[in-house]
Amino acid sequence: MDEIAAFVRSQPVKKFTKDSIMIYQGEAPRSIYAIRSGFAKIYDLSSDGNEQMVGLAGKYDFLPTELLFSRAIAAQFFYAAFTPIEVYVVNRDELAGRIRNDAEALYHIVQTVSDKYHGLRRHLTAAQKPKAREKIVYVLYFLATYFVVNTAGATDAGGKPQSLQKVAIPLTQQDIANLVGVTRETAAHELKQLKNEGYITYNKSAFFIRDTLDGLIG
Repeated sequence: MDEIAAFVRSQPVKKFTKDSIMIYQGEAPRSIYAIRSGFAKIYDLSSDGNEQMVGLAGKYDFLPTELLFSRAIAAQFFYAAFTPIEVYVVNRDELAGRIRNDAEALYHIVQTVSDKYHGLRRHLTAAQKPKAREKIVYVLYFLATYFVVNTAGATDAGGKPQSLQKVAIPLTQQDIANLVGVTRETAAHELKQLKNEGYITYNKSAFFIRDTLDGLIG
């Protein structure tokens, strides 16, 4: 695995500004991107042109994932810079060949793909919930599982130590709405309710989820 990582890090670096499209749906690039820093969003467009976010990607993820090992010959979605992002530009065929000859690297890739699969199922579960509150709760649980950094020293209203997890991605209410297919106004209302109930807290620059949110997952 160290040899694969060293190979990726030896490749040219490309930068994208926030919101710029990295890969277009239907594009068949010869190279794939390995994220060095920042976050990317993966999305589709509805028939009326609205963005439907289907995933997020962070450091060490490959984009587009579906072109690394699958039989797909073109990107299935749009990939854009969710934040300013730096990526390694890696020849797809050469990377795949190196991975096939490295059992440890292949095992690591399988683990990563498995994690992404479970994350996708959680995201899909959130989007399919019938009520807006359930959609928001489940997508927060998804974010708390895959995109957080722990913040030590947090306590609840009674002074008892409590886990407070900071979401590593700078999300807005509109982003939360796009992740589950509700309006921004609906997302704002449900997030405010959850904040008032003590499950989450947020401001203009950060978003935090308390471990008590687990209790709302059926």
